[in-house]
Amino acid sequence: SNDAYVGTPVGSATLRRGIFDWLTVESHAEAGSGVANGGVGAAIRTGTIGVADVAVAASTTSGSDGMQAYASYQTQLFGLNINASSQRTFGSYNDLASATARLQSLAPAPVPVPVPGLFGILTYLPYAGAAAWNLPIYGNSLPPRALSQFSIGAPLPFDRLANWNLSSVLLIDGANNRSNILSASYSRSLPLRASLFATVFSDFGSNKSTGVVLGLSIPLGESASVTSDVSRGQGGTTATVQAVKSLGPTPGDTGWEVRDSEGAAPYREASLSYRSSYLTAKVGASQSQSVTEAGLELRGSISTMGGDVFFSNWIDDGFAVVDAGAPNVEVSYENRPVGTTDKQGLLLVPSLRSYQANKITIDPANLPVDAELETTHDVVAPADRAGVLVKFKLHSDTAAALVVFVRADGTFLPAGSAGRVDGGDEFVVGYDGQAFVKNLGGSNLATIELANGNCRASFDFAAHPGEQVRIGPVTCQ
Repeated sequence: SNDAYVGTPVGSATLRRGIFDWLTVESHAEAGSGVANGGVGAAIRTGTIGVADVAVAASTTSGSDGMQAYASYQTQLFGLNINASSQRTFGSYNDLASATARLQSLAPAPVPVPVPGLFGILTYLPYAGAAAWNLPIYGNSLPPRALSQFSIGAPLPFDRLANWNLSSVLLIDGANNRSNILSASYSRSLPLRASLFATVFSDFGSNKSTGVVLGLSIPLGESASVTSDVSRGQGGTTATVQAVKSLGPTPGDTGWEVRDSEGAAPYREASLSYRSSYLTAKVGASQSQSVTEAGLELRGSISTMGGDVFFSNWIDDGFAVVDAGAPNVEVSYENRPVGTTDKQGLLLVPSLRSYQANKITIDPANLPVDAELETTHDVVAPADRAGVLVKFKLHSDTAAALVVFVRADGTFLPAGSAGRVDGGDEFVVGYDGQAFVKNLGGSNLATIELANGNCRASFDFAAHPGEQVRIGPVTCQ
């Protein structure tokens, strides 16, 4: 009813634990806004044919107590997918959702009416007093008194590309409104990844209604599709055509949506979205009877860490700033490239999972040739909507060189030979007599172990920052 938060604090906690391969137990507790609620449950595997779920919860609200029980079973028998569940509420059962709903200022209303909006389906709650609807105050905010569901479906035996499903739903809400819905549906895969679907339903409850929906969905490329359907109910016949291309997660991706619905309540809308490295933009317009709307949405984030400020797409979880110590270094998140570092050697990675292990790696190919790294990967776990600085320690070794060692006859020393610079580091000779030798001075004397004895080699070194110094061939004798 307004944009104000509830002033009373609330809290909830859930604990689940696997006891055996066939048993998982669960407990839940929540409190606030005058209600305390707690419950236990279990998921039980029944051999190889199905899974059963059971749960029971109790609540107390201002001295009024209540209870809720739930049971369900899912199985596959004789090629049939069968799902059945039932939930019952006894006494004055409440939970946090119903308790906080009563703090809102609107009186109860009938079943919400879905209305097309500029960027999707909005929910319209027409206002009316309790007396007009013959309901107790806030009665429709209570948990359902009963909710039972049953469905059965399978592929057609003579057409494995087609599926059928029969289902029933019995709902008695907190205001004693009853819905008893029976439905039958059919779907079939078509060539070129298209699909056909049809549904017939009827509500035998308080709001008696019957309807039918027929539709066809055709993919357009990898991320776009067009869907058309015709539905008929108490409000008349409605025909809808909708084409959608999802907005991808990579900067430079575009998305769009076009929809035209003709019938008792004509509705048309179109939108275009674009994702850049700095924000996501969406522009659209809609027309519903005599009302025309247009909207522009810009969504992004500003973060500061590592001594820099970053503009990026919206951050709704954890993020990281990678410091690779050099520009143009490619960074990968979970083995997927996410960008290259800027001229300060920094890059923002805005899509980390909070409180979980996130692997970040860098590709050293574009590092200076005299650069050394302690590691090229790190694993971090940022807090929720918080950042972490991932700093790769980069050292520039200007006192190292690639030295080529040869025998007196000009042949290369054998690979695997071990050597040491007098007063310096050890090294190993590789193929073609090459050895990477560190901590060199202006003049150097090295001893190398060979199968028939040791040999000694002397060579001079001069540093060239930013370049790989190569010395040789150097005779070892």
